[in-house]
Amino acid sequence: ASTYQAVLVTDGIYSFCLMYFADGGMNWNYLSIPSNYLPKMGYFSGESSSYSPAANFPAYNDPQTSYGASIQKRYTPDQYIGQNTNKKGYWAYRLEYNSGYTANYRKQCLNWYYNDINSYPYWMYYSRPCPCTYWQAVFDSSYRQANILPYYGIPQKYTDWYSQSYTFQTAFPTWFGGGTRCYYSYWGSLTYGEKERYLPTPWTYENSWLRWYDPYYYYSWYYSYYQSQLQTIRRQYQEQEVDPYNNCCLYSGSSYLCSLYRQRRPYDFCVGYVPPRFGFLFGDPHINTLDGVQYTFNGLGEFTLANVRNENNTLIFTLQGRTAKAGNDTQATNFVGLAAMIQNKTTVEWLLQDKNTTIVKINGTAFTLPGNSTQLDTLTLEKTEKNEIMATFDGGISVTVSAKVGALSFTTMFDVIYKNKTEGLLGVFNDDKTDDLMAFNGTKLKFDGVKLPNESLIFEIGMTWKTTPLSSIFNYNATEGESWYTYNNNSFVPLFYDQLLLTSNLSLINQANETCKGNDECIFDILSTKSFEVGESTLGSVAAAQEQSSTMNSFPPNVTGPTTLQTKLFESVTVFYTATDNNNDTVIFSLQKDSSDINITENGMLVWLPTSSSPVNVSVIANNSKTATSIVLTLVLCNCTNNGSCLYNSQLSLGNETTTFMVAGCNCSAAWTGMYCEEDFDACKQNQCFDNTTCKDKKAPDTGFTCGPCPPSLTGDGITCTAINECFLNISTCQQICNNNVKGYNCSCGKGYKVNSLNSSLCDDIDECANITSPCGINANCTNVPGNYSCACLPGYEDINECSMNETVCPDQSLCNNTNGSYHCDCLKGFDGANCSDINECLANSTICPLNANCNNTIGSFVCTCKVGFGGENCTDIDECTLGTYNCSWADCVNTVGSYNCICRTGYTGDGVVCEDINECQTNASICGAHASCNNTLGSYECHCNDGYILVNGTCKDVDECSSPEYCKGAGRSCINTEGSYNCSCQQGYQSVNESCTDINECLSSGLNNCSKHAICTNVAGSFLCECMVNYTGNGVICTDECLLNTTHCEHNCTSFLGGHICSCKDGYKVNVLNSSKCDGNGICVFTYLHCLLVGTLILESDVWSCFI
Repeated sequence: ASTYQAVLVTDGIYSFCLMYFADGGMNWNYLSIPSNYLPKMGYFSGESSSYSPAANFPAYNDPQTSYGASIQKRYTPDQYIGQNTNKKGYWAYRLEYNSGYTANYRKQCLNWYYNDINSYPYWMYYSRPCPCTYWQAVFDSSYRQANILPYYGIPQKYTDWYSQSYTFQTAFPTWFGGGTRCYYSYWGSLTYGEKERYLPTPWTYENSWLRWYDPYYYYSWYYSYYQSQLQTIRRQYQEQEVDPYNNCCLYSGSSYLCSLYRQRRPYDFCVGYVPPRFGFLFGDPHINTLDGVQYTFNGLGEFTLANVRNENNTLIFTLQGRTAKAGNDTQATNFVGLAAMIQNKTTVEWLLQDKNTTIVKINGTAFTLPGNSTQLDTLTLEKTEKNEIMATFDGGISVTVSAKVGALSFTTMFDVIYKNKTEGLLGVFNDDKTDDLMAFNGTKLKFDGVKLPNESLIFEIGMTWKTTPLSSIFNYNATEGESWYTYNNNSFVPLFYDQLLLTSNLSLINQANETCKGNDECIFDILSTKSFEVGESTLGSVAAAQEQSSTMNSFPPNVTGPTTLQTKLFESVTVFYTATDNNNDTVIFSLQKDSSDINITENGMLVWLPTSSSPVNVSVIANNSKTATSIVLTLVLCNCTNNGSCLYNSQLSLGNETTTFMVAGCNCSAAWTGMYCEEDFDACKQNQCFDNTTCKDKKAPDTGFTCGPCPPSLTGDGITCTAINECFLNISTCQQICNNNVKGYNCSCGKGYKVNSLNSSLCDDIDECANITSPCGINANCTNVPGNYSCACLPGYEDINECSMNETVCPDQSLCNNTNGSYHCDCLKGFDGANCSDINECLANSTICPLNANCNNTIGSFVCTCKVGFGGENCTDIDECTLGTYNCSWADCVNTVGSYNCICRTGYTGDGVVCEDINECQTNASICGAHASCNNTLGSYECHCNDGYILVNGTCKDVDECSSPEYCKGAGRSCINTEGSYNCSCQQGYQSVNESCTDINECLSSGLNNCSKHAICTNVAGSFLCECMVNYTGNGVICTDECLLNTTHCEHNCTSFLGGHICSCKDGYKVNVLNSSKCDGNGICVFTYLHCLLVGTLILESDVWSCFI
């Protein structure tokens, strides 16, 4: 047998073929093999033959089997020095022409997949789901448009054609890192989203406020920190997000590798998305609570709009608003300031300047916003396309403010995680309208969620949310004498809607009603401010709020139907789609496409009739007039010709891996081949003919091939050819002996004859007697006969055969040869001398055996035996360490000439043959130092710091647990560090309950606080505050009724109520329209305006209204 080994080796870039021909392993009987098929060695890379960037590429024919090589050299590579190895029988071929810059996308994909082990996979579970529509993403401030990433130099993914229209991403990473990227189609529907572990949020590192506040420090920070961070973000996003996506899904050509990518970066299809809740405040203040209650509150001063508390009842966010009178001659107010603070860190203020301008202050310092966004710790400030100023706070809260017609309007957004955690004028966010009108102390107005209570009652509830000098987060300019009291006038009482309807001019009311199209908020603002511009602004704010609320709660239709279509060229396929809509709106179907071969009706019947093999991209659009659902279709086209059958389960993409147009595979008949069975199959490629140069393919639709005749001297059908045995068939021309071979036969002659020099088929007799030396010897005559000769002794002579007459005439180790008249003895091999004695070859030739071998003489020969530690034909050194024949335990083997040594490894002791582990922990009790334990391991040891200690520069140091917020967490707890541990204790104002500290609510019992009964006790973390009610004056411990102090300036009667006071007039007098503390003579008709308008006639004479029924 003839065998050899071949191994293909690659590291993903470089590839080699290694071949080994064992010495003596090539045993071809090459003289009997037809010379029509001489063997070749080499390789073909599979590249086009026109692609030849270097020698020996893409194909290579080894000189071992070149045209001029001998037949023996071709068949015995085991006896020659191999290509690129310089060793006999070893060959090495390089099979590519790559370089260190060559990319192996599949290898890079797998390397990333195995390195990106999700040790903490829950990072993706805490990332937000995508908004279901483009407009939801626009209004949801938790997301930002990703088209600003190139501004920061962030690389982009090359995603599908249908997902390039609009891209959003979460504005901030989660606490565990990572976020969500969302792709929206032209129609506004979510194409798909995906989780990204290294989502780039470069804006979180910006600080335009610092640039404005301290330019020198900013530029030092910019070049030393910001640029470094930005470069890290770019590199990290390129290596961990963009490259893996491109390598696995775009360039690999493998759907399996793309599926591995999606294991690490899963899709998101807006499952579980709940829109954030919005609150609106505008005009003469009109408020839409987070649960959708609309009411008007005309308080004057600074009020808490929203407080947000966490699970521990700790205030984490507060939003306050400042109102001012909407003119000197009005009893109306509007918002002129807004302040927000998150986690007691950063305060943002929006203040009205002039009539339509907003200025921003950061921690009391005015700040001019740049063109782009700026990041300040846990918030981002930016200008919107409508020139609004929006603050987005980490955690899902945003505030958007605009100035128009001398008032601030603003929209607040709270993520759903803040349900049941809010309080203030924006209500309790819990989807229950009935508790939104709640006082500061928890008192609720009786409200069914539909019909609002009396405006004066709402006013009283609203006044309880007025801030105090201690609770206000506004900054005041003390150098100009500004303080909380500058903006808070407790004596102001507004005119309510029914009062305005009674006291306003009828024509003004009618004009307001016409302008406002019946909207009460708009009418109210026109009547209270006498400004139609204000009313129109309010009407616009109402419409904008309604549109935004409708958009956020409008979800795309749910579509049912196939996402994959398959058919043959010129054969149509019809499918049907249905849609359901949450709001029961009419849904109309359409297509986003780039071919006229596919169409859909408005009711969802889709027909695809492919007329060419050109790729088609198509999406089904289901539109309910508010939003749309887009479904990307995968089209599978079969274009098999010549009776080829379609293999829809074996698909091929005509583009990259992310295309949605696929071509079905074809199972071609025997006569055809090609992608579409359009090519004639060349049967001769299978090399089945004995002489393939004679093969002729049968043209399709016929199948098979034909072979030419066998070469001369061979017989067969052209596929199988065998030699003709002329000798066996007795058809040769040989006179004596016929010798058959592959090429035919040759002739030879028997003993005593020789081949004729002129005709190789004939034999001539050899005349032995003609030789100079007669074969018969002396005293004899030689006579030639055909094929032989004979000898006859001369007269008087007779030959004696000594060898036959005496068998012992020669020694035992010899042969006796008779001669004419004598004989001679020939010693056998290995024997010599007159007596044919044994030759001791070991003594005769000291180098007869290889070095490192022993020579042992035998009768007639010798034997070479390798010494211990040596072997092989030449007794070379045996490397016991490499072969694994050594006997070392927990030791390293070191080869020596003829032997080896065992050396115990580090951490072991012994003679090398037997090595035992050294227990370092026993031999040196202090090896790990103080505050650590020693653990012996095989060959080494490990040091583990005791609980409460950490390894620092090889020494166990005490862990200061109190420096981390993870210990003694919770309100009111103090951490005291101890050596190796810590203790938790409760702060003043807290009590220990079930191993936690609970705030003592001093306001629950009068014995725990000293507040006046006319004061509001406010429990704060670890303490309490006393604050006089709005209609009382004092320090909270002592509160005096303002009506008793006569500080209200009421001309007639002063009446206190919860949250303020109201001035009234004696009988026969009416409250002055411009000053509610004054009284005018001539009282007004007891009928209300609306009642009189319905049942009588209202007439104004001499400044007195009269109602005639």
